[in-house]
Amino acid sequence: MKKIVVMSGKGGVGKSTVVANLAFKLASEGSSVGIFDSDFHGPSIPQMLNVKEDQLGMKDEETIEPAELNSNLKVVSMEFLFLDDDSAVIWRGPMKMNAIKEFKQKIEWGEID
Repeated sequence: MKKIVVMSGKGGVGKSTVVANLAFKLASEGSSVGIFDSDFHGPSIPQMLNVKEDQLGMKDEETIEPAELNSNLKVVSMEFLFLDDDSAVIWRGPMKMNAIKEFKQKIEWGEID
C-alpha cells in the first residue's frame, strides 16, 4: 500500500481540493483509493465528495468500515464523528494525535492501493 500525505500548517490553501482531485484521478485509472481526512477543525472532504450524510460502518466495537463513494474510492473523515455541523473539538495536540492514531488503527480499508 502506498500513502500520499497532503498537509500544511495553514488553512485554506487547497489541501482538500488536491486530495479530492488526486483520489478521483487515481480511482478513475483503476486504483483502489482510500482518503483519511483527519482535519478536526474544518473537515471538508465529505462535503466536496458529497458523502457528508454517509455513515461509517461498524463491523464490531473495534472495526470501522469507510464510507464508499464508489467501488474504487473509500472515505473516512473526522466529520463523520461529529454530532452536528456546530460540534466543536477543543482538544490540544497530544489528545488529537491519540484520537487520530486510535481512529486510524480501527479502520478496515480492505484492498486499497
